[in-house]
Amino acid sequence: MSSKDKPTEKAETFSDYPQTATNNAKRMLEWREKYGDEVRAGTPTGWRRASMLANRAPLTIDMLNRIKSFFARHEGNQTIADRYKETPWRDNGFVSWNLWGGTAMRDWVNKKLNEIND
Repeated sequence: MSSKDKPTEKAETFSDYPQTATNNAKRMLEWREKYGDEVRAGTPTGWRRASMLANRAPLTIDMLNRIKSFFARHEGNQTIADRYKETPWRDNGFVSWNLWGGTAMRDWVNKKLNEIND
């Protein structure tokens, strides 16, 4: 049977990610609202991801893989650089890390993808 002959299945989605990931994303959105142009971090994709997490939107497996890839590339950004301790919203790495849900999201995604792939 070719892929054209297979019945179409609705993509499985997941919304059981940690509340901490949602809170991290919400905090970054709040910082952007409060501090405006001082928050320079994040791509449009990162800000969309933060909105999705803040709204508890369901995520597809493709999204989980993209999130995992993001965290793999940005390891080390989970802590605030010393020079930004007083103004963490200016730490581009830290803000970006948390736009994607932070360490709680990284850990959850890795666990969820391991469960799916087993």
